[in-house]
Amino acid sequence: MFTEDTPYDPRSPYSASKASSDHLVRAWHETYGLPVVLTNCSNNYGPYHFPEKLIPVVILNALAGKPLPIYGDGGNIRDWLYVEDHADALLLVLAKGAVGRSYNIGGENERTNLELVKTLCGILDRLRPRDGGSYADLITFVTDRPGHDARYAIDPSRIRDELGWRPSVTVEEGLEKTVQWYLDNERLVAALVEPYWRWATLGHEIMILVFGKTGQVATELQRLGDVVALGRDQADLSDPAACADAIRTHAPRAVINAAAYTAVDRAEEEEALATIINGDAPTAMAQACVELGIP
Repeated sequence: MFTEDTPYDPRSPYSASKASSDHLVRAWHETYGLPVVLTNCSNNYGPYHFPEKLIPVVILNALAGKPLPIYGDGGNIRDWLYVEDHADALLLVLAKGAVGRSYNIGGENERTNLELVKTLCGILDRLRPRDGGSYADLITFVTDRPGHDARYAIDPSRIRDELGWRPSVTVEEGLEKTVQWYLDNERLVAALVEPYWRWATLGHEIMILVFGKTGQVATELQRLGDVVALGRDQADLSDPAACADAIRTHAPRAVINAAAYTAVDRAEEEEALATIINGDAPTAMAQACVELGIP
């Protein structure tokens, strides 16, 4: 059980990055007297949740008739905190918390991932019945991810005892609110998540398209994978339309223009060419990105 006094013991780069932020903030307080309060929370959920996370994935996949993926055997345990409860707790800590003190914010709602998904399926069965059975029939177990902790447990007794805060909803009540929000805002949700699903579900799509194949930026990025770099023979910036067509052809997740007219001494003599390469071509690229919904 994680308390405010528990030593940090991150086991993945992701958790280590979060732990380091707490250490940095506390160091500024201890060394320079910076007035800070720190909070740690359990898993959040609710409206506007990023679409790759478990709860929105389950809701959106279920409504689309797609498999509901669960890591491993679904036995990983998490404590679930409704996002509006979390916001209320943060405001309370900011207003009344002791400077330099840490507060755990927990939902007091531990569930296994499988229990959570089955609860969501039951809510959807009631609010938006599925033709041909229960949404639970779509549950699919997938290979567990590396370093996936078996349980996150957080003790919120300090904020309860010192500041009088407790979550206002159970996980079942919060999930009902969440599912209802998604059902009431289907057009908004579709507009928000459609670009993400297009990138995430089409395995043949590249992730990043880079103009300027021989430059340092493209060279370094190509070491990371999921990068296609185009040289002048494939997309010459003196032909803005060709650059835009290259983006339409590859349909990437992101576009980086690392090519440019850099011959400063000749720019005045070749003003028209420099304007095309450094102005018209990037404009054409941006317009193609807008067409494809690439941010």
